[in-house]
Amino acid sequence: KMHNTSVEIYQEDEPVIRIENDDIGNNNVVRVWYCGDNNVKNHYDSVVEILDGKYVGMEGHKHTDNQEQTEKFVVGEETDRSDSRIRMEKDKSIGDMERNLEKTSHCMQNQNVGKDENNFKFIRIATLNVRGCMKTEKREEINDLLVEQNIDIAALQEVNVLGSIVETKNYKWFVKRDTNNKARGLAFLLRKGTGIELGEIRNIGSATISTAVKINKKTKLILVNVHGPNKKASNFFSTLSKEIDKEHIKRKLIILGDWNAQIGLEVLEEGDYKHVGRKLGFDQCNENGEEFKLFLQLHNLQNLSSKIGSNTEVTWKSGNRRSQIDHVVKALCSDVRIRFIQGFWTTISTDHLLMLMDVKLKDTTVKKRTNRDHKILDANALKYDVVRKKYHDELMKFQHDEGLDLDQSYDKLTKIMKISASKALKSSKEPLTPKRKNALNRLNKALSIYRKKPYMLTYKWKVDNRKEEYRRAVNQHEEKVIKSFYQNLNDFDVGVRIRKSYAFLKKYAKKKSQKKVQVTTKIWNEILKSSAGPEIALIEEQDFCPITEPPTAEEMRRILQWSCNGKSPGADGIRMEHIKYADEETFQSLVQIWRRIWMENKMPEEMTKSIQVPIPKVGNPKSVDDFRRISLCNAVYKPYAKWLRNRLKQFTGEPELHQAAYTEGRSTDDHVFIAKRVMDEYWNAGKTLFVASVDIKKAFDNVDLNKLKDILMDLEVPTHVIDRVLLCVKEDRAMIRWQGQYSESVKRGKGIKQGCPLSPFLFNLVIQYILKRVAEKVSNLKLLEVGVFTLPIILAFADDILILTEDQDELEKIIAALEDCLCEVGLEINSKKSQVLIRIPNATKPPPEKIMLNGKEYKTCKSLKYLGVTLTSDLNRPATTRQRSINAIKSAKNIVQFCKTFKPSWDIGKLIYKTVIAPAIQYGTKVSTLTKRSRLQLAKYEKLILKDIWNNCRVVKRKFNVRKEMSGKTINRRVRVARLNYYGHIIRRPNKHPLKSAFKFKFCFKKEGRPSFTWKDTLQQDFSRYRDMTNSKWKELATDREKLKKKAEEIYKDSNSEISDGEDSE
Repeated sequence: KMHNTSVEIYQEDEPVIRIENDDIGNNNVVRVWYCGDNNVKNHYDSVVEILDGKYVGMEGHKHTDNQEQTEKFVVGEETDRSDSRIRMEKDKSIGDMERNLEKTSHCMQNQNVGKDENNFKFIRIATLNVRGCMKTEKREEINDLLVEQNIDIAALQEVNVLGSIVETKNYKWFVKRDTNNKARGLAFLLRKGTGIELGEIRNIGSATISTAVKINKKTKLILVNVHGPNKKASNFFSTLSKEIDKEHIKRKLIILGDWNAQIGLEVLEEGDYKHVGRKLGFDQCNENGEEFKLFLQLHNLQNLSSKIGSNTEVTWKSGNRRSQIDHVVKALCSDVRIRFIQGFWTTISTDHLLMLMDVKLKDTTVKKRTNRDHKILDANALKYDVVRKKYHDELMKFQHDEGLDLDQSYDKLTKIMKISASKALKSSKEPLTPKRKNALNRLNKALSIYRKKPYMLTYKWKVDNRKEEYRRAVNQHEEKVIKSFYQNLNDFDVGVRIRKSYAFLKKYAKKKSQKKVQVTTKIWNEILKSSAGPEIALIEEQDFCPITEPPTAEEMRRILQWSCNGKSPGADGIRMEHIKYADEETFQSLVQIWRRIWMENKMPEEMTKSIQVPIPKVGNPKSVDDFRRISLCNAVYKPYAKWLRNRLKQFTGEPELHQAAYTEGRSTDDHVFIAKRVMDEYWNAGKTLFVASVDIKKAFDNVDLNKLKDILMDLEVPTHVIDRVLLCVKEDRAMIRWQGQYSESVKRGKGIKQGCPLSPFLFNLVIQYILKRVAEKVSNLKLLEVGVFTLPIILAFADDILILTEDQDELEKIIAALEDCLCEVGLEINSKKSQVLIRIPNATKPPPEKIMLNGKEYKTCKSLKYLGVTLTSDLNRPATTRQRSINAIKSAKNIVQFCKTFKPSWDIGKLIYKTVIAPAIQYGTKVSTLTKRSRLQLAKYEKLILKDIWNNCRVVKRKFNVRKEMSGKTINRRVRVARLNYYGHIIRRPNKHPLKSAFKFKFCFKKEGRPSFTWKDTLQQDFSRYRDMTNSKWKELATDREKLKKKAEEIYKDSNSEISDGEDSE
């Protein structure tokens, strides 16, 4: 009735719709062909859309002497009906239809670019394989055809034109010729007078070119013109993938041309249609079609081409007209909108169709929400049998080809894992429960009614009730999740409980609005370029050492077993779970790739890419110096790097004892214990002590890789191992991700990336080399080793270096030697962040605020932090415990807020305290000297925190008693147990080990006055709480770790006061 039109549906060979318009008569007939699976409702909706003018630019058929009929196919992207094909036949002249086309396409007489009411830019683009146009007559014929169709930009294939820039009457031709096959040249044609600008025409391989189309100052479109090879095109698709695999490029991208790829309908699954479409004219895929389908799925792209009908007319070359393989591709999540696509035969001597489209590009000046072009998948779900079986089934659908080169094998395998994982895994976003879903639906319904009649108080009251109902449903669900989490938490050990608790509670932390940092991607790009350097040459293998065995499947399986889940993916998008839970055939294919990397000393180009993510080092960062760049390496690279680290360790051995970082059996407690023992004994002896904390400027980022090569050679590592280590370091191609944008990719020439499994071990070797060189230059400096414990002492934990000396001259010599040795490997001391602590027991005046060391000023301080523990210039014992307690209170704020919101049970509250708060207070206390005042301070803060948690949990009302509520496991008793266990750790070290030497360290004289309280005195107080134990028995018991631990925990049942020095009853 709306259109005064009657619709009749007939069943013929295919469903046909007949429209009769009473105003025009029965001559106005529109026949529409659809796929057979459409129902009548879809047909009716499409007809209404046609009558409403939803599809524009539809033309009829023209019969000529040398051509059967001109067919135009129309696809409307604004509808979701991707499986429809519309062909319009009207008894009107082609001239009338062209005039209608000009009206509906918003064309301008002099300038073919316009702007509609929705802030969209639109231009008309076409693509055509012209089969050569060396002759001027054919180029003019192409010019006239493009002008006739109002084309702004055309992408042509097989132009075979001499010269790089050619002009016809209305178009400027930008030609790129294929050096391998001159007949396969490509060109972009730009219509004169449009106001559009084309950027540089870039070659992407030998059969693809790209350019940026500048519509105005802020709106750009990226066009890629392709001509796929006739044979299998793995390299073609691989090269194209590397170019477009960036989100900010993909969002403004259109790829069009002759792909030589046919996709068959019979091999498609339901999930494939959103990528390849349903308008396909083949039953089976050719080789390029398989690659094309994989390419679309991997990059989340959409094929918008229409189905091309067959024709029997004889043509200039092939003898008959056939279905061709031209496609138009864009991203599913894109700023590009293609309003319609038309494909029709032309009078040009070619067996391809001219495909034209109206392209609308969203104005970038309009503020919009950024959408990701991929789903965040819960990869951890692969550990469940049901999901893993589905993942294996998807993997088994693909064939693992043999005989491919290393890059092709890697690219194909990663594509297979990503596609299989995306199909097998569900989105990590938790779906609404039925109760929450129903409450939300009722709320939305109430809001829609209230918006229509906001003056009705009844509707406002209903909205308030529905909001409260939804809030209660959400809170009930949250309580259920919390209860389930903490019930299952006891199944894990202490370290895992702490990590899981922090990650879980972080979701409920109150978000603070941070000040925006005035840092742009351009600044990060400049910083990244500074890491570029000269090419690092591999070593000519002169030692004639045979290449050791490549990695075995058992070794790699063991490494994967101990690899952590939940890590962010690298540039390839593969997560560690995809590898760990893959089927056997995929795992064996990965092992073959790792073995080939080792044997060939060559790494796939995609495997070398990494993404650097700036992580704040301080609470409110203000500049780039307040960030630490962590590299996200590809998941396939990490297991190989771990295996290579283990192989390298066989030749270098473990780091020496002065280095405690990244080494099994060593911890921060060891170096803190040595430093505090030396400081205590020097104070008791009345001797001055200088303690310098040295900061190295951007230590990981500035290591000279050529010097690293020399260091490995000095350690007599086989040259073939050194080459393979350098391959991992020098081939790194890094980009920085900042606020959703990516910088340019830069090949590093210096520095080792933080985040690579190899980097910590390599950095330890560099620091070890530096400190050995310093020891050679300073005669009286002896590095820590078994049997050596004399000042000056250097302690290192990665790049955190602590120097202890008796006088300033000695310290200056070490600093001077250290600066020279750091310079050899490309590093330098940051004197502004380095500090010097001067301990003078009987000082009559304070030390100077600054001292000069090797011509540079260094600040002096009253206290400094080393590895998170406070070192003071006097006997301020409570300073350490006070700082730890303050940190614990900061952590407790979020816990208390969490308890206020959800009111958990007291048992859950205690468990949160044990897993999160208690470790924060305890850190460093077991190797520190604690007096009675320190213990009182710890007990005070513990009670304060527990009382806050107690008041906000669901508990039976009773008097609060810390010792009873914690079952005797109060903070001071926990510290005593940890100290006794650390005493056992010292006793179990070899004779003359630095820890044993520090434990026994003592001067034969002391200063006047009362000696200060030391760690050994604190330990003796702990011994005295066990009446049946003597010192000799403790020493004997310490050799057995389990027995010592069991004996130490008896103190939890002790009734004596935890605060007092003696055995006073509580």
